Amino acid sequence: MTNGQSTQPTLRLVSAERCESASMMPRDNARSSLEPGDARWVFAVRVASAIEGERAAILTPAKRERLMRLASMLGLRDFDATLIIAIVQDSARCGVDPLGKATAERVAMVRAPGTVKTEDDSWQWFIRSVWTAGLGALGALALVKLFGG
Repeated sequence: MTNGQSTQPTLRLVSAERCESASMMPRDNARSSLEPGDARWVFAVRVASAIEGERAAILTPAKRERLMRLASMLGLRDFDATLIIAIVQDSARCGVDPLGKATAERVAMVRAPGTVKTEDDSWQWFIRSVWTAGLGALGALALVKLFGG
């Protein structure tokens, strides 16, 4: 027999102590204050208003899809938008104000929209124009051969 011990498995909450207090969060980013019109902060505010359940911080798939479309319109990459969603949800789940200073500092670390440009960006319009003109000329030539002889 089992000496009075239950044979049922014991369940425990994993990472229950993972949530840090706002005072313990690292201060890596000196310019952590976001402007009210910053696309990252606008998106974070929309995420905070969309989550359901205070500590559960649930975001339904339909709401997540709408938020991702909004992020795209704001110029945020999908990856960065997902990071902001995770930051806001994590803050809510840890009992920290999802729109508080600690959350704003973490959101400020996410790349701002339009900050990454490669050397090739300035030539993209030219390359696309050349390809479009070339394909148009090829199509016109094919139509002349087909119908005009």
